[in-house]
Amino acid sequence: MTKNTGVLLHISSLPGVYPVGDFGPTAYALADILAEQKIKYWQLLPLGPADPEYFYSPYTMFSSFALGELYASLELLVERELLTPEEAAPCPSVAADYPQAEKLKNDLLRRAYARFRPDADYDRFRQEQSFWLEAYAEFQALRRAAGRPWTQWRTDKPDRALVEYEMFVQYILFAQWQTLKQYANNKGIKIIGDLPLFTAHNSADVWAFPRYFKLRSDKSMAVTAGVPPDYFNAQGQVWQLPLYNWDALQEDDFSWWRSRIWSALQKYDLLRLDHFRGLEACYEIPGGDPHGLNGRWVKTPGAELLAAVKKDFPQMPLIAEDLGVITPEVRRLRADFGLPGMRVGLLDFIDYPRLRGQSEHNIKQHAPDSILYSTTHDFDTVLGWYATAPPEAREYFHREIGEPRPENYLRYWLSSPADTVIFPAQDILGLGSAARLNFPGTSGAGRNWVWRLQAEEPLKLNIVNPF
Repeated sequence: MTKNTGVLLHISSLPGVYPVGDFGPTAYALADILAEQKIKYWQLLPLGPADPEYFYSPYTMFSSFALGELYASLELLVERELLTPEEAAPCPSVAADYPQAEKLKNDLLRRAYARFRPDADYDRFRQEQSFWLEAYAEFQALRRAAGRPWTQWRTDKPDRALVEYEMFVQYILFAQWQTLKQYANNKGIKIIGDLPLFTAHNSADVWAFPRYFKLRSDKSMAVTAGVPPDYFNAQGQVWQLPLYNWDALQEDDFSWWRSRIWSALQKYDLLRLDHFRGLEACYEIPGGDPHGLNGRWVKTPGAELLAAVKKDFPQMPLIAEDLGVITPEVRRLRADFGLPGMRVGLLDFIDYPRLRGQSEHNIKQHAPDSILYSTTHDFDTVLGWYATAPPEAREYFHREIGEPRPENYLRYWLSSPADTVIFPAQDILGLGSAARLNFPGTSGAGRNWVWRLQAEEPLKLNIVNPF
């Protein structure tokens, strides 16, 4: 028997000689290691330009189309002779240090731009990405000059030199990423990307296309996305993300959304649709409300959108993130378009005191076309959870898996009926809570998105295959 396996590891978490993991040599070394271990998938979080106001969360980006400048490899810029080795001197950090990386890379990217001479490849990039590139570059130029959200800008005329610089940065990022992706593909590794359902209010998307979002006359959010109260959050969650004006989108044959999917599938081989249930109905919370108690579910034309996408991509290389409270309508929407769903193995054990092993995440409930994860970026690691788990949940873990060691729980979840099993690197390495990447519902500098592999750890990424 064979099993498709994958590793979930974001670019920012790669080790390296700069403050944040990037598209440089360490990423290529990881691709080599995954190929040696016959690991088929490398899954990433969103790669867009993250907003410092939201502590660089990859799910709060300035654009649905652009790549984040923090991932630019200075070492590859030295190879292109756009930087000198002295300029790109190492500046390592044990944890991801986004403010330091932002300052360092913006300074050096400006030096590289001063030496850059446009060529036919650059002209081709600008033409191919014209549907979003110019607007994004103008947005970034205005944002950096104003230092405030776009709703407070007093001018809409950016400095042309700054616009040209922003387009150069995207050209460099796209070139570096496509070369890395092709390298991984040549070694038999497919890249899984992640597309958030919503986009940030302070983004080029909303600034350039306000009619596609539910905004007030002053451009503030009329309603915001979130989730209602549940077992984990008694007050619900308010995400402070604008909701779509689906009528306007549908009038334009979903052209913006289709461009968004097209752009993502130029970067990735498969695409995870985050918060898939929002394509059946979204939870709308009045703008300004501090919690999710006053929200309501509003139907969305997800079937019509997916039908339009299927015309562009008949193979539908999409994964539905169908976690949470999922209704029969959401399940039917996923099934109608033949999209694999997700299961999270650890949830069976987290939910044991309440569900007594009857969770849909129980290994006996997995469908072959589902994709199983031991945990995800929003959960503690397996060993981190086990360290503080209730006694009855630990006992259940022992009955099902045995001692809490990577070789035991990897083997257990690899015996799932699911065709594909993906493990965060932290679980493969047997790391504890110190390696947790995100604590949902919390924010603050130095808390979320900062964990990084240490230099020697990628060499230990080895999935035990029991077959």
